[in-house]
Amino acid sequence: MQARLPRELTEATSRGAGALFSLLSERLQSDAGPLLVTVLVPGADGSRLDRLHSTDEENYPLGHADSVADTKWFRHLFRRGEPIVANDHSEIAAWLPGFTEHTRHGYGSLANFPIIVSGRVIGIVNAMGSRGHFTPERLGMISSWLPLAALAILVERAEPSVIVLP
Repeated sequence: MQARLPRELTEATSRGAGALFSLLSERLQSDAGPLLVTVLVPGADGSRLDRLHSTDEENYPLGHADSVADTKWFRHLFRRGEPIVANDHSEIAAWLPGFTEHTRHGYGSLANFPIIVSGRVIGIVNAMGSRGHFTPERLGMISSWLPLAALAILVERAEPSVIVLP
């Protein structure tokens, strides 16, 4: 018997990266309940992070998000390839000193997951929630959807060749 991909994944793949990112956000919000989901990738020259997807484009718009700096946060995610979970304001401040935007928008916790393909971090999924939101169960649910994030990033970054018949 042949395994079949869920219809919604097959349909999203045929529609492209935007549909895949939307499906990712829907699944994460349904399964793990974060208030915000964004996807960040290294910019073309590696000196910045670009936001490819956001469930709150008004406050977290697409495009340039952050400049790359040699910080504990960047090293942990991009060199070690390990997630970061901060379930209150002091834990967030320990990872991201000076980042106060989250309080202004009502978020009290964050979970950042590196997206690893072929041993390289190609981006991160950032989820934010209320204080104490990220339980082990919710983190497990987010982890289970990281392959979809990888697919969405790869589709966004791909320049597919197409066959043009005469």
